[in-house]
Amino acid sequence: MITARPLLMAAPMVRSTIEGRKTQTRRTVKLPPWSTGNDGDVEIDERGMPQIIARTSGCFADIPLLYKTGDLFWVKETFAHVANFPPTVRYYATDDVHELRKRQPSIHMPRWASRLTLEITDVRVERLQDISEEDAEAEGIEYAIRPFGDWKLIPGIWDFEGLVNDGEQRCDPPPAIKYAYLWNSINAKAGTRWADNPWVWVLTFAVHHANVDAVLAQRAEVAA
Repeated sequence: MITARPLLMAAPMVRSTIEGRKTQTRRTVKLPPWSTGNDGDVEIDERGMPQIIARTSGCFADIPLLYKTGDLFWVKETFAHVANFPPTVRYYATDDVHELRKRQPSIHMPRWASRLTLEITDVRVERLQDISEEDAEAEGIEYAIRPFGDWKLIPGIWDFEGLVNDGEQRCDPPPAIKYAYLWNSINAKAGTRWADNPWVWVLTFAVHHANVDAVLAQRAEVAA
């Protein structure tokens, strides 16, 4: 059975996805309350599924495999209504919506208005800080944070020579450092911050430039 979930996406990420620059997303793995989350407490079994081990109590528990290849995300993004009959919208990420009615936050986007559908092509589990430079680029990070600016070191992010603005010279940190800043701007709860180095689902996806129901209908037609 195919699962189709909504996925909130900020305008810079939407543009990066449309242009084919963003092909990955990460989600925190929810661990049982009795698990420490230490490196030795998570193993990948022969099925490729993560398993949590509480070594102090001898408990074992499989983490529910929330995502699988073939599942879909339908992107919810900031939008503005243009007309009600027929229902029409414009998209803040790519259209000029300033002269239209007040734009609506992504959380309020109805399913029928979504224009991007993401199909999961690969699922794996890893520590957040294990992200590679290539994967950070696949997260669309160049479009998530301006490439130049005043960069300040924050706890949990490794040092980078010349990271902070020095006089008139401004450096461009590596993609993984940019991603660390982005992650912390979204994940502020204890246990999910960059410094906490949580376990995360790494989801690679292919982009369909179509509404999720159109994608599902096409799949049903092929399967018939």
